[in-house]
Amino acid sequence: MTPTDAVGKALVEIAIMGAVVAAWAMLGYPIVAVAFAVLAGVTGVLAFRRENGRGARR
Repeated sequence: MTPTDAVGKALVEIAIMGAVVAAWAMLGYPIVAVAFAVLAGVTGVLAFRRENGRGARR
């Protein structure tokens, strides 16, 4: 695997997830938008911790 810039990767992921949340909200599904935002946030934190070696089982 090639190393990636963590900040750039995070900005792209935040932009994409933010657009999806906004789309769900504009379509009239605010509950789905909130649920997606929470799920994306938790998944992003877990992925970040895994990539940076934090939270790894010892």
